[in-house]
Amino acid sequence: MRTRGSMLCFSALLLCAACQHTAKVKFPVTEQVTVHLLDSSMMMGSPMDMARYQDFLLISDYQGDSLIWVYDMNKRRCVQRLAPVGEGPHHFTSPLQMIVDDSRLILHNRWRFTYQPYEMSVRADTIHLQPIGSLVRMWPTVDRLCAIKDNRLVAVGPTEERYQILNDQGQVIDSIGEYPSFIRGESGLPATARYIAHQTSMTYNRRDNLLASISPHVLEIIDCNGDRPVVKKTILLSMYGYSPDISETGTSVNSEVGTESGAVRISSTDEYIYLVYDPNLIGGEPSLKLEIWVFDWEGNPVKKIQTDRDTPCIYVADDNRTVYCTVKALDPVLATFSLF
Repeated sequence: MRTRGSMLCFSALLLCAACQHTAKVKFPVTEQVTVHLLDSSMMMGSPMDMARYQDFLLISDYQGDSLIWVYDMNKRRCVQRLAPVGEGPHHFTSPLQMIVDDSRLILHNRWRFTYQPYEMSVRADTIHLQPIGSLVRMWPTVDRLCAIKDNRLVAVGPTEERYQILNDQGQVIDSIGEYPSFIRGESGLPATARYIAHQTSMTYNRRDNLLASISPHVLEIIDCNGDRPVVKKTILLSMYGYSPDISETGTSVNSEVGTESGAVRISSTDEYIYLVYDPNLIGGEPSLKLEIWVFDWEGNPVKKIQTDRDTPCIYVADDNRTVYCTVKALDPVLATFSLF
């Protein structure tokens, strides 16, 4: 077993290894766009995710009496709130992960390690939820979920393998993938430390059965066509490191001060993957606006989008032109912009 002193020396080596690299994705095109505000009456606290069902935009929030806003894109206003906060059946607590899978809505109570699937339908111009089965309980190593084909789920959390494959009962049926290892010696760190450094968000391309996952500095594309998902490509977005303050369990690991904050959100269409990327340095004063990085499903960089406002949460329509977003502010506002 490593002593704390040896771990500190080991981490220092990681920092030195990180300093030797300046890798960052290069884009052939940079596009400038203007953001237009929409419904300012929606008093959002801290928007987390956006998804679409028919003509409704669903926006999950960290705060509030209900944790999902429902915005009617035709009426251009909020028409409903879902996922009430509480301790009873069909009540939820923050942070809530929202997964829209065709007409199915999966609400993942992340810190309770449970999820409840619902069938969605539209009645009287609002969304009606019908529970599918009973509440599903999972192991406390599940942090985030993504629905893929055959009613399976891909889960990530502080486990030895990077991805867990779950059946519709929340049981682990397979494990795949390894954590990124772009820094010499990184693979020797505890799994918890590596997961904290590479906390993951995911999006799924149902047409081609491809999954994309991001951590702050790595994009990974997974082929889900076969019986067992296979990691297809791992792409370094920008260089990263570990701080010297790392314990045996990895619970105090942080990204190295001086590296960029990196990717914070992911969205996709059948054609492209969209990342919200924060180019500001960790530990520094934010001076740069968030960017949107676009890749195709082969992992090739397509273009970088720069907006006149910070847009930390996005949903991109199937036309790859219309983008809904939230504008970063003391009171976040729903907005939109168009791509060329």
